[in-house]
Amino acid sequence: MFEDSRILRLHATHRPSLVEASLQPSRQQTLHSQASQVHHAQQLGVRPVHKLKLKALALHEIPTVSDFYASRELRAAADPRVPPVPYLNTLVSFIEHDIARLQVDCIVNAAKESLQGGGGVDRAMHLAAGPKLNQACIKKLQDRQCSPGRVFMTPGFHLRCKSVIHTVGPDCRQKQQIDYAQVLRQCYRNSLNKAVSKGLRSIVFPAISVGVYACPAEATSEIALNTVRGFLDEHGRPSSLDRIGFCNLGPNIHAIY
Repeated sequence: MFEDSRILRLHATHRPSLVEASLQPSRQQTLHSQASQVHHAQQLGVRPVHKLKLKALALHEIPTVSDFYASRELRAAADPRVPPVPYLNTLVSFIEHDIARLQVDCIVNAAKESLQGGGGVDRAMHLAAGPKLNQACIKKLQDRQCSPGRVFMTPGFHLRCKSVIHTVGPDCRQKQQIDYAQVLRQCYRNSLNKAVSKGLRSIVFPAISVGVYACPAEATSEIALNTVRGFLDEHGRPSSLDRIGFCNLGPNIHAIY
């Protein structure tokens, strides 16, 4: 597993199609829900966009590396840099989807230091979870900042996950020199340790620091994969965690992973 990030050019037939919501609430319920969403979006500085949503996905619908090999969408490298371990391929998943629509134990939020909704994944997650997520983050921090590499956990509220692990990735836009690779490794490692310590069985990561924080996608994906591989090699099969996923909304980042 993870022998060469260059072979992970995934164009999965497992990619879910766009669907509309199947439930038809009453007009009064719909108007109330829309008003609440608009109000919360305004608080976050987001302009609500009404469009088709990706459907919610359960854990068993998220393909593993083993699934990609079985479907021949991945092929083993002739000279792998890291020896493959077949059972590890059953623990790791990739999906091109909206991370906020995954029904898993835990999703990771690429947060800003205030934990109060920044851009990209952070903003979308706060909007989907509702205002209670923002309130929980304020209570958790108590007027402090979450420094890069650290993690905080909150409930998922209106998200489909049980818990959210918030971590602040390195900001590659900063002028001062930073070891972004070391900070990024801490984000992934600390998130995994937190999930195991809480007895969670599944965790899904976004592409931390890619996008708003402008870190290079190819380098950060390799750091993410190597950190997860190192964690699994070190721990074997953790006592609780039996699925680690990577979720990206957009074909370019997904293909890099």
